[in-house]
Amino acid sequence: MTRYYPLMLDLKNIKCLVIGGGEVAKRKVYSLWECGADITLVSPEIVSGLMELAERKKITYLKRKYQRGETRGFSLVFVATPDPEVSRQVAEEAKTAGIFCNIADAPSLGNFIVPARIQRGDLSICVSTNGKSPLLAKKIRIDLENNFGPEYAKLLELMESERKEALEKIPEGVKRKELFEKLVYSDILRLIKEGQDQEVKKLVENIWQQVFS
Repeated sequence: MTRYYPLMLDLKNIKCLVIGGGEVAKRKVYSLWECGADITLVSPEIVSGLMELAERKKITYLKRKYQRGETRGFSLVFVATPDPEVSRQVAEEAKTAGIFCNIADAPSLGNFIVPARIQRGDLSICVSTNGKSPLLAKKIRIDLENNFGPEYAKLLELMESERKEALEKIPEGVKRKELFEKLVYSDILRLIKEGQDQEVKKLVENIWQQVFS
């Protein structure tokens, strides 16, 4: 059984190849584009959302079928085509060249998979079933979406701000840890969710005072 290693990649300006032009390819391209990747898309036809990106020069679009050896020079390759022969050929070429390759319809052919994910600002929560059941991963993702709303993005922004201030003003690591724990385990998330900005501000000020009292 393959055991996958979870990690987060900085794909800014990294050359990525996507083969296919349908909705699956569109999701791959959009998620890569959001991360600043340098994307080349190969497909005889593409859906409207992809065409818009191509027309705006946000991606490089090659309007044709995949050609043998085309994976050369790319760091990541994504195959999102229903053609099993193309999937097999690309997977073999990529693996031989030491390139990471994801095959949407046949994950076992590639050497990495993409987890189900929810995004709340800079908070990423990913779910993987090791390729055994994408549908179960999707269900878990939906369950998580119901429990982790947009208030978590705001909380993360606040925690980032408080962390920067604490690093500047609090030399003792123990005191900083106490501050962060009091913030995270306080009632702050509920207040953010309810839009009580002034109460959030008061709570933060009170916690700072508690730590230094």
